[in-house]
Amino acid sequence: SAMRSVVENHGQRSVRSYFGNEAVDFAWAFDTLRDQIHMVVPLKASGCVVVHSRTGYDRIALARAFGDTNVRHVEEVTLLAGGPDLTIFLDVPIDVAIRRINARALDSEDPDMLTRLRNHLVEMSEALPWLRIDGDGSPEEVHERVWSAVSAWIEREQPELARVEGSWRV
Repeated sequence: SAMRSVVENHGQRSVRSYFGNEAVDFAWAFDTLRDQIHMVVPLKASGCVVVHSRTGYDRIALARAFGDTNVRHVEEVTLLAGGPDLTIFLDVPIDVAIRRINARALDSEDPDMLTRLRNHLVEMSEALPWLRIDGDGSPEEVHERVWSAVSAWIEREQPELARVEGSWRV
């Protein structure tokens, strides 16, 4: 990203420590909005199902976790083009998340920040119609939980489905 490049040019390691939480979260909110407007909305309009690993809700929860003063603006920007039709929250205990992060050995996370982030995601999942799924388990176990929850959601919500080239579109 451009922010990371600027940070590296100045010999810094952290985008947040260089630019500040508010600036980073606001910039990421606009990135999320751009993706929604230029990728997600057109793909959905063409009849595609879009599966996205990050949503504006992630950006909002991060801004809250870092104690940003501009959370209202982050919310406004990230959700300006609409939110997802379905949000799946894979809820993972902090100790499991830390173990997984350490096992991949690519980065590290502050357990206190992860706790704040998870708390905000839990709070949002209770206020919004998300599918909250236990993410603690083997990939096969979590996959089965997701498949079961999504299947039940499709049955309950009855979204318009179209069969195209051997796959389903919502």
